[in-house]
Amino acid sequence: SHFFIIHSGTFDVLIGGKQVNQMRKGKAFGEIALIHNCARSATVRASEDGGIWGVGRTKFRAILKSLSSRNFTENRQFLESVKIFEMLTDAQKNMICNAFVVEIFPANATIVSQGDQGDRLFIVKDGSLRVSINGKEIRKLQKGDYFGERALLY
Repeated sequence: SHFFIIHSGTFDVLIGGKQVNQMRKGKAFGEIALIHNCARSATVRASEDGGIWGVGRTKFRAILKSLSSRNFTENRQFLESVKIFEMLTDAQKNMICNAFVVEIFPANATIVSQGDQGDRLFIVKDGSLRVSINGKEIRKLQKGDYFGERALLY
């Protein structure tokens, strides 16, 4: 019935009576039951005095819907700046935008490795990437640049 965010204290997560995790300030729980309209998958119990903030199901779902709409609008505007899509119709761009999955990578993370099987198109939404062949940096990708299209086309 609620999505919760821990404000203070320590909370134990129990499944089948066995502690499987412990959460502290800033952690959240309860979203799975609200998103999928199912029973709770775990019990959360305060292991010391603590406080939580709660958001009811209706408000939580409204917030998710609003965020989804905002993300679509932001991604759709971003798509206009990506050269490979400039020849597509608005309907085609909307379809692609609906298929977007945003992934966030930490600095210096390897996105793909030379020799990997290619099955995705990547578009740099924010930040920059270094491209290396045989360990030698050959170029830098910035916002709006893309890679992986050749694996999809050939």
